[in-house]
Amino acid sequence: VWESGPHGLQTTRTHADELYDEAVRLATSDGDGPAAAVAAGAAVSAYRRLLAAQPAEHWYAALRRLARALWRHAIVLNELLGRPRDATGPGREALLLTRRALRVVEHADEFDSLVGELGIRLHDLSHIAHCAGLIGEHDQLAEEARRLAVDSVGAEAMRALGVALHDRAAEACETAVVLAEHGRDISPTVAAGLGNSGAAVAARRAVLTGDPMSRWELANSQLASGHLWCLNGDGQRGAQAMADAHDTVRALPG
Repeated sequence: VWESGPHGLQTTRTHADELYDEAVRLATSDGDGPAAAVAAGAAVSAYRRLLAAQPAEHWYAALRRLARALWRHAIVLNELLGRPRDATGPGREALLLTRRALRVVEHADEFDSLVGELGIRLHDLSHIAHCAGLIGEHDQLAEEARRLAVDSVGAEAMRALGVALHDRAAEACETAVVLAEHGRDISPTVAAGLGNSGAAVAARRAVLTGDPMSRWELANSQLASGHLWCLNGDGQRGAQAMADAHDTVRALPG
């Protein structure tokens, strides 16, 4: 229910956030594609209303929330419902809004996190386009994702990108296990996860330093990649990725 005034805006934002969180839960914990799609679509509608009524000083945050909800809707449509053609619309809009937010960002920490959001959406939409048979769009998006490098966005932004890609790959692992338990097809989720885990490894390797934490983060992404390869039926590649993770942290003290 829409309410006017500042308390109404707060109510709408809370409701939209709850719908978004419910979509994530339904997808990752229950593997319930139809229900997750309904919740994600409802979150998109709620964030649209919020953005339309948002005071200028809060427009930026509302825009990012809407982009996130559109991206989640695209993922559910593609991976849980097998509808990549339907997923391209919300995926493209999510990417468009993320680019729009990036053009007006003012603070360095927000820029870094937005680069992470941009990168994950480029990778996911590239995968969706491939599933939909839109090979030209897939190639263009994949090339744009490839151009995100330390020399173009900086080390901190690359770290944020590594976090976003890794979190998405880890989520794919969880979702695939739930889907398998329900006898559902896990291949779209695993394929997307493998793409993101590979990109996470590359991003984290690009900013690898003498800091033990950077090695630990790289190893976590290598481990996620190993799990996904095993879920994909390739135990040899999975074992190699896990061995790589061990080698990455073996020299660390403690």
